[in-house]
Amino acid sequence: MHRQMTGVEKQRFKREFPNLDVNHAIVTGGKTNRYNCIAWTMGVTNQWIWPGDNIKDFDAFYKLYGYTRSSDGPIAIWGTSESEITHGCVSGPVNGPRWESKCGGDLKIQHGLNELTGTVYGNVIAFYSREQQLREESVTYGKTETFYYFAGGRYMRITKAQQRKFLDAAVNQIDRQTVEEFHVRYVAWEKTCRHPSIVFLSNPSAVKKNEEFYSLIKMGEDILPLVVQKLIDRKNFFALQIYDALQSETDPFVRYQTERFEGEQKRAERTIHRWIQSAGFNVA
Repeated sequence: MHRQMTGVEKQRFKREFPNLDVNHAIVTGGKTNRYNCIAWTMGVTNQWIWPGDNIKDFDAFYKLYGYTRSSDGPIAIWGTSESEITHGCVSGPVNGPRWESKCGGDLKIQHGLNELTGTVYGNVIAFYSREQQLREESVTYGKTETFYYFAGGRYMRITKAQQRKFLDAAVNQIDRQTVEEFHVRYVAWEKTCRHPSIVFLSNPSAVKKNEEFYSLIKMGEDILPLVVQKLIDRKNFFALQIYDALQSETDPFVRYQTERFEGEQKRAERTIHRWIQSAGFNVA
């Protein structure tokens, strides 16, 4: 896909990025939550990747791929400060003659480097260039995790069907009024998350900064089975933010992270598994 912006797209982007030359920006990818800006800087199109808020988190992430911070380079990281990173863009032979950005869950576009400067992304904070080959322990994205449980003296694979069955049973233990209220509030939250002030952002925590999110959190831990049930659908990985907020810091299943900087979809898979195991999973 290589095309000019439509009139509606020009208006929408110009409101958020007043320095963007919308008449010369080129659309190279459609709106999708399958991947975000940081994923695209690595050519990944099936994971939403966000290493953290601080520039040091991004230093560690890119180091896995042999990239180090430099005075210039094919990857530019944006932020309002080094402790509040907001965006990443990439240049090079496969990214067109200028810079290319996957704008959160919105379009992927080619643009001039500083045309996205403003209140949404801030400014370019750092560049990264590649000085070594990809390290062997770097992440391979896209593989589906296989989870197991121990039964009958051996390990058995937990299937998606078993996960759904267990979660359906857990949800059936919640009173109908709570279930209905959850779905109403969840739909309202999803609608809010499509607002331009959120949809252009790649940091998953952006979906928490609204009243609809707090309305869900106020329902308490009773809705956890409903939240985990949402995570079965890969496109609902933002529900991880609800799950995290409902957990206490001392909970051993809270905010599971790995040193591999896995994407949010992978973290959702792990969260489902860890929750159903902690809740007493069985296949009976």
